[in-house]
Amino acid sequence: MVAMPCKHTKFAPKSVLTHIHDVIHGGIESEFGAGRHKCAARAYEEGHALGKSGAPLLQGNDVCPVTQRRAPVEMLEALPKCQGGEGRHTCCVCAYHEGYEAGKVEAAG
Repeated sequence: MVAMPCKHTKFAPKSVLTHIHDVIHGGIESEFGAGRHKCAARAYEEGHALGKSGAPLLQGNDVCPVTQRRAPVEMLEALPKCQGGEGRHTCCVCAYHEGYEAGKVEAAG
């Protein structure tokens, strides 16, 4: 797994963050709501930890306008600010969901 350098994270696949930005969101800067200017790599880690633990994905009241995915505002607000690296202008809601799915796959072994 190629890791994205970020002072806020231990790992986040650069390919996933790039896919969210370039493919899912069509290359459009996707910062909105509580995830605006927050660290997408840390959002990925939050989702990954939930998925790996077997816990259900926590939905919330912050909605990605492109995918209609949801994430808890409280979690997004607690993320550190980050305006650099591969995660710049990447949707934190989608990063959270992608991390969750990856964590479930990892847990399944």
